[in-house]
Amino acid sequence: MKIGLVARADQSGLANQTLEFYRHIKPHRTLVMDLSAVADPVDHCNKEVYLDRYQQGEVMHFKGLVPTEPVMYEFLDGLDVIFGAETFYTWDMLKIANSKKIASVLQYNYEFLDYLVKPNLPQPTLFASPSPWKYNNLKFDNKLALPVPIATDRFSPAIPPHLPKNFLHVVGRPAIHDRNGTIDLLKALRFIRSNITLTICCQRPSYVTDIMARHRINPPRNINLVLQGPKKNYWENYSDQHVAILPRRYGGLCLSLNEALGNHIPTVMPNISPNNQWLPKTWLTPATEKATLAARDLITVYQTHPQHIAGKIDNITTSSSWYREAHETAKKISEEYSWATLKDRYLLALQRAIDMV
Repeated sequence: MKIGLVARADQSGLANQTLEFYRHIKPHRTLVMDLSAVADPVDHCNKEVYLDRYQQGEVMHFKGLVPTEPVMYEFLDGLDVIFGAETFYTWDMLKIANSKKIASVLQYNYEFLDYLVKPNLPQPTLFASPSPWKYNNLKFDNKLALPVPIATDRFSPAIPPHLPKNFLHVVGRPAIHDRNGTIDLLKALRFIRSNITLTICCQRPSYVTDIMARHRINPPRNINLVLQGPKKNYWENYSDQHVAILPRRYGGLCLSLNEALGNHIPTVMPNISPNNQWLPKTWLTPATEKATLAARDLITVYQTHPQHIAGKIDNITTSSSWYREAHETAKKISEEYSWATLKDRYLLALQRAIDMV
C-alpha cells in the first residue's frame, strides 16, 4: 500500500509524533508542514524547523498553515491512504481524498476534535484514538483504539541507583489551564523533606519563573531546582533522570509520559483517566475536580494537592523496593507499547481503512 503522511518538523509534540510514524512506517510520500512563519512569537516549539529529519521516500514541504489545492493534489496523487495526527490542516484535504477514494486515518486529540461540534465536516475513513480517554464519547462507528507507540530505540536507559534522587517535570509547551500541573508541583516544593534535584523542562522557561514570582515560591535548600530550556532532540530531556512527576490536570495523549517510559522512568500522575487505566496504582496520587474547560467538549480539570505530591516524592526517595519495582514496570510498559510491538497494529489499521474505501 502507498501511505501518505502529513507531518511536522519543528519542536512540537505533533512533530515528534509524526516523525516517529515516519521513521517506523516509512510512508511512500510525506508532506512536511513548516509553521515557522506563523509561529507564536513568544513560543519556541514551532519556530525552528529541521527539514533534514525527512530524507527518505518522497518528501514535500509546505511553508504555511493551510496547504494550497495544488499541493494537496500533488501530495494525494496515487496514494492509497493518508495518516495525520490531530489535524490535516484543512478539511479540503479530506474532501479531496474522499472524492479520489483515498482512505484516511486521523489520530485525533479529543479536546481538539472539531467533529464533536461539527459532525457534518468531511470525515476521515477511520478515527484513531491515541488513548482510552473519552473514547466512548465519540459516537461515530468508524473509530478504533490506536495507542501512540514509544520509540524505545531513542533511549539509553541507565542502571538505576539504589534510591532515586533526580526528579523530572516536563512542561513542554505551556498549555491552557496549566495542563501538566506545574503550579501544583512548584507549590509542593516547600513540603518536600528529601534532598533531591528537580529538573523542569519547558519550551518557554519564563513560564516557570513567572509562576514562581506570582506565587512567591522559593525552593528550599534541600531541593536543587534546575530549569532547562528547549533541546533539539526530545529524548535528551530524560537522560540521567530517575522519576518523572506529572500532576497533569486533564486526560488525553501525554507524550511526555510515553517518553519517560521509553527511558524506563516511572512517572507519578493523578489518579484520573487515562492514567489509571494503564499505570500502576502505586504511581498515582489523589486528585480533585477544580474547574471545567470548554474545549470541543466540556472537560473536567483536576488538581493534585501539593502535599500529596510532596508526600509521594518523600516516600519514593526512601523506598528502594518501590523504585526497583517501578523501574522494572516502566521497562515492561515501554516494551508493551513500543513501535516494535505496535507497528503491525498500525499497518493493519491503515489496511482496514483502505478496505473500507
